[in-house]
Amino acid sequence: MKSDYKKLLISQKLFDGCDEGMVENIVLSEGTLISFRSGEEMTPPSPPAVGILLSGRGVIYSADKDRHTILRFISPGNAVGVASLFAAKPPATRIYACGDGKSDIFFIARETFEKLLSSETDGRFRTNLICFLADRVSFLNSRIDTVTAGSSERKLALFIKNSPIGGRGEIELGMSMTALAHALDIGRASLYRAFESLERSGVIKRNGNVVFLLSRESLDEIC
Repeated sequence: MKSDYKKLLISQKLFDGCDEGMVENIVLSEGTLISFRSGEEMTPPSPPAVGILLSGRGVIYSADKDRHTILRFISPGNAVGVASLFAAKPPATRIYACGDGKSDIFFIARETFEKLLSSETDGRFRTNLICFLADRVSFLNSRIDTVTAGSSERKLALFIKNSPIGGRGEIELGMSMTALAHALDIGRASLYRAFESLERSGVIKRNGNVVFLLSRESLDEIC
């Protein structure tokens, strides 16, 4: 595994403050790294499992395959599947790789998490897990209204809001307009109109494949 991948995994909030040796010996040795092409569903080899995206982008859809309701986008460092890891009936969401290149995701099986919980002595991992789940609940509650909106402008705004933002407010789209339109489940023409609408409103400024966020408050209102 690449050294930067190891660094990204160990720096996960779930493992913050945990014994690094324990994380390496259990997580890195038992996890599975899989690459997916754009458009492929990112399914773990043995569900339930937590997935940590290491490269590329991903989009999470609702269970309704006819509507393709977008729940959120994920970027390198984001974890998925934590909330449903110990659920009696996991939610039927779908996660797909999106963008122009491949996406690498590291899967950690439920059995590995159980081993971590039984191996630690200071309770740090338990605390991290509880805090992570509490943050997910808060996030999902704030997104209930957003995911029911079907306009191209709101879909694009949601994508921008869930993308990593640089120090100057810059956001690397990380994919072509065609790939982004596909990920948002809209046409290219609708995507360009959405960009134009956000630019006219003073929310963003676009320069090629880079978007500059000008008003986070306005973006939140659209979302």
